[in-house]
Amino acid sequence: MTKREFRKKCKREKSTSYQLILSGTIVSLAGLVVVLLTLFTQDTFANQIFGFTIGLTISLVGMGLDIAGEVWLSQEFKKYKGESIADQIDYS
Repeated sequence: MTKREFRKKCKREKSTSYQLILSGTIVSLAGLVVVLLTLFTQDTFANQIFGFTIGLTISLVGMGLDIAGEVWLSQEFKKYKGESIADQIDYS
């Protein structure tokens, strides 16, 4: 099984790694929405800087979740590959 097929399998099973990746994407998009709302609704420079900082912080948390999900997925894939290779070896 290739890594792409393994990723699709995790998506179907809604594994922890997939949930982390999905939640990271959603949180990052929420940070983008905060930045865009700040850009179009705030007139003073201080409020804009504050809104941009909050949006950036939210986006960084989302990126961290996404990266954690990718790392978890890679570890699961390596574990799966290790088990499947061990199953194919004939020790007789």
